[in-house]
Amino acid sequence: MAQVSISRAFFFVQMLVLAVLAATVFAQETAPAPAPMDGAAYSLPVNGAVVGASLMVSLFALLKHCVN
Repeated sequence: MAQVSISRAFFFVQMLVLAVLAATVFAQETAPAPAPMDGAAYSLPVNGAVVGASLMVSLFALLKHCVN
């Protein structure tokens, strides 16, 4: 009986899943996207600077936690 390493078996399983997903995507019917409505743009209720500052504070807290 041939021996198959775990990494080789895992690779073949990944390729099988990829092939199934690709076949599923290609089997779907394509339809044109609906036209956007006038004035339907998405806007954030908060300023981008507030979101950016919050992300920076979170990043600094994470770095401080990892360093200490």
